[in-house]
Amino acid sequence: MLFSLLEVGAVLCALAYMVLVAREHIACWFFAFVSTALFTVVFFEAALSFSMALNIYYMIMAGYGYWQWQQGTTGGSEPALSVQPRPLRFHLWVIAAGSIISAALIGFTSADSANADWFNTNWINTNWINALDIVMSVFSVLTTVMVAHKVYENWFYWMVINALAVIIYSASGLTVSAGLFAVYIVFAIYGWREWRGLVRVNASC
Repeated sequence: MLFSLLEVGAVLCALAYMVLVAREHIACWFFAFVSTALFTVVFFEAALSFSMALNIYYMIMAGYGYWQWQQGTTGGSEPALSVQPRPLRFHLWVIAAGSIISAALIGFTSADSANADWFNTNWINTNWINALDIVMSVFSVLTTVMVAHKVYENWFYWMVINALAVIIYSASGLTVSAGLFAVYIVFAIYGWREWRGLVRVNASC
């Protein structure tokens, strides 16, 4: 019962974070911290060590994001950073770095399976899911940094990341989690639309 309540609380705080970050409200980082703290406990209880470690990282980034957003504020009312787009070369570097790190981690985690039967259906299914999970996790780490620095294009990354999560969790039989990340796709589109207006305002100043 307690485990279920923690999971529900984590989801509600995560949704509050998505709404507030889309509106560029600094309180988003409070909900991010609470949500990831609750998810850390949930994943610990579920013995999902990698997901638990990722949420510990998110907790740290919630503190960093709050500090980054409040730097230079006037009386705490004006945002310290403005939403800004980054050039194509920046994103090419991010995608290249994420791809290289993902490939290295996939290769490392697959080392013990070097002698596995490549024609075994279960082995193939398990490994493509694990590979997508690694790609999703690596780009989640990189995109969280972009959110902390108010990089406008972060929402496009989240759209893809959340779509990958839907595929991964659906293939793993986690239909509730898949549904949650489907909702996250909608929030990512909402966040993009909100920040698009902020970019236009900043460009006109």
